[in-house]
Amino acid sequence: EMLNSSAVLATDSASLAAPNASSVSEAMVEHAASSTAPNEASITVIRQLMDGAPVLAKKWSNNNGALNLSADTIQLDENGNIVFLNLGGMRLRTLPSNAFESLSHLETLNLGGTDLPLDQLKNLLSQLQNVESLLLGGNALGPEGAKMVAEMIKNKPSLKHLDLRFNEIRDEGMIYIAYAISHTSIKYLYLEGNEITNGGCKALAKALLENTTIEELFLGANSIGPEGAASFAQVITSNKTLRKLYVDGNRLGPQGAIVLAEALESLDGKATLKELFADNNNLGKEVAKRLAKALNSNTGMEDSLFE
Repeated sequence: EMLNSSAVLATDSASLAAPNASSVSEAMVEHAASSTAPNEASITVIRQLMDGAPVLAKKWSNNNGALNLSADTIQLDENGNIVFLNLGGMRLRTLPSNAFESLSHLETLNLGGTDLPLDQLKNLLSQLQNVESLLLGGNALGPEGAKMVAEMIKNKPSLKHLDLRFNEIRDEGMIYIAYAISHTSIKYLYLEGNEITNGGCKALAKALLENTTIEELFLGANSIGPEGAASFAQVITSNKTLRKLYVDGNRLGPQGAIVLAEALESLDGKATLKELFADNNNLGKEVAKRLAKALNSNTGMEDSLFE
């Protein structure tokens, strides 16, 4: 059960910075009222993060020096363990090297838009033990960063949700990720805005022919053309778990859409894929109608296409 970290809200920064963790815990319990208070391990992590990242020290306290943490930032379980940590969008550029070592109960971690160096990010991610949702979008990881993430996720069997949006991983990085997902339990994979073309799409499609876990795949705002669509036509007819596919804002064109429609039509309404989002692909009205009909209209395409 995730609980609001209101226990942290009323604790002042001076108490948090105290060297004795037990005294910090007592202070938090005193102010916690009926809410669950963070345990000593959680207190230590919060203190380390604030000490090691000035941006956090500033953002997590108000003008009076009191901590200002909401459930959007940190959530606790019933034993005071941190299970949710959102550092997204803070452009931290640095974090303590051992920041996540004691977060054995952490389920969701958002490091999107933190601009952490790759070597530091690699070290921090290696400390995650039971993470289920990992958000790394907007960090300009590039192909090398994608390679690092690919190696990491193969050793994270608990990971179900991976967000790599807008990281410029390109086809080279996509190939690393495609190979890795065959060794994971990931269900939701976000790859929008990564400059992926037909080559990267083919590598991903090949992996999906064997993958039995991914249910939703987000590939919007890339540069996938008809060849990439042809690769996914094979996925549509063979994969037994993919239910939602987002390819909006690519370069499928009428040719790519026809290939997808033919794959769906061959299954006679028995496709595992139930929703296909293909807006902004220059499909043309007639082809868009055919694709929508092939998937029983669950295409996420604008009605204006059919007028």
